[in-house]
Amino acid sequence: SSGINAEYGPASSKIAKGIAFFDLGCILTAIALICVKSLPQFRHTEGEELRDPTNIQDLPDKIFFIVETICMIWFTMDLFFRFCVCPNRKEFLRNALNWVDLISIVPFYLELMVPSNVQVLLVIRITRFTKIFRIFKLSKHFRGLIALGLALKHSVSEILVLFVFLLVAVLFFATVGYFSEENLKDSHFKSVIGTFWWAIVTITSVGYGDEVPKTVIGKLSGALCAITGIIFVALPVPIIVSRFNYFLQLENEKCRIGADEDISIYKHPMYNNSRRGKKLRCNGVIVALH
Repeated sequence: SSGINAEYGPASSKIAKGIAFFDLGCILTAIALICVKSLPQFRHTEGEELRDPTNIQDLPDKIFFIVETICMIWFTMDLFFRFCVCPNRKEFLRNALNWVDLISIVPFYLELMVPSNVQVLLVIRITRFTKIFRIFKLSKHFRGLIALGLALKHSVSEILVLFVFLLVAVLFFATVGYFSEENLKDSHFKSVIGTFWWAIVTITSVGYGDEVPKTVIGKLSGALCAITGIIFVALPVPIIVSRFNYFLQLENEKCRIGADEDISIYKHPMYNNSRRGKKLRCNGVIVALH
């Protein structure tokens, strides 16, 4: 019981609060290490990447390795003990955040186990890329991130409709842009597929300027593309924001009354009766929905 409270109720005791702060500190430290180690003075060449990570001569590398080892040991213990004290292990395994925790830990141990005399640069790069999943561990301590994830989860249909609209618009404006610039010798648009990049950055209002139309029809199509993108993107935003605000209120209410309380979110008018009886999983805690 005390282990569960320490994990799912950081405000239940001083010990639980201390554990939560230490876990948050380890997460922020691990994320900071990823950023700091990418600086030019701390980067290594491809040949140096194959060395044994436990055989380090430089002082900064030693410090990085020791700090990362401490963080990884804590993350491993945290995941192991949460699995042991979890009352329902099937639900624990179904929780995506727990798999994120596992994916963020595995690369560290893979780098330790990989032989230093084997050409495994691709494996090392892939494992180092997956370290970025440590960022998602922050959602355990910030309810706003949980609310955002739930809002996106319950807005999948609206997001899919948005992507379909954008796909159709990109195809249309890329085709128009290509054929309007086809006869120019110095045209940036070499093919319809190559013009997709211009259409995407224009319709999303990014506009890098690396590829631009030069004819009147091309410029007109670019203007219409940008306006269309603003309209399309604006359509589902109020729905997603409304659901985010509701889930944020739900998370704050759950924190106030305790994680073991039942909260009926389907009393909210945005949900229909066809979804009743489902369960909402928030960071390994199941909230019964009626």
